[in-house]
Amino acid sequence: MDSNRDEALIWWEKTVEYQFIIEILTKINEGAAFAPLDGNQEKAGDLLFANSNYDFLIIEFKRDNSEDAKRRERNKYNNFDCAIEDLSGKSSGHYVIFGEPEEKDLVLKYSKYWLFLSNENDSHKLNGNWTNIEYFNKDEFVCYVNELINAKKEKPIPSGGSNNTKNLTSAEDLKSVVMICSDGKIKQVANLYDIKQIILQREHGKSKRQEEQKRQEERKRQEERKEQGEPSR
Repeated sequence: MDSNRDEALIWWEKTVEYQFIIEILTKINEGAAFAPLDGNQEKAGDLLFANSNYDFLIIEFKRDNSEDAKRRERNKYNNFDCAIEDLSGKSSGHYVIFGEPEEKDLVLKYSKYWLFLSNENDSHKLNGNWTNIEYFNKDEFVCYVNELINAKKEKPIPSGGSNNTKNLTSAEDLKSVVMICSDGKIKQVANLYDIKQIILQREHGKSKRQEEQKRQEERKRQEERKEQGEPSR
């Protein structure tokens, strides 16, 4: 047996999630924030992302673009045909991220959510950044999430892993979800879709830190001039 022969890559949906974090979320602009979802809240998607312009994305992660992955996603809906007819035209900021082997590497690709589920070839390589991405504005996001949730089957009440056992029925039920800001800090938000205040608070805190840094630098320069016998300015 040739021990040097190439082995097929083995990866999971979680591999795709972690690779996405490394490739994209560690390089996003300051002021952005994201919320990984699980349990009942996952009915809205795997990840919610808000950029510094207060626009939003819903991201669903899949291991690959296999028919099995698509079939399991379609089965989340009460009536998939009705859902795609009602929602596909309103889904500008809804995407799927999946992995695809390329030689010895795992490449991440993204596709519009409903095009992915309808087997239309709409995939693009991430390549460390996102291009040609469309977002929801706040109002579009709230309306779409409400309709998306109502189109899906009820999720079983989880037995553990969450302190919330209420089924998700609207975007309002996403309140109190923790969002992670691009500087690594976490925030609990009163309304997930009204993240503007969080970003403003964060930017205000950044401005205060910058002002304090400038004052410290100026004090240091004054001390250096004083040591050199120069008059203070």
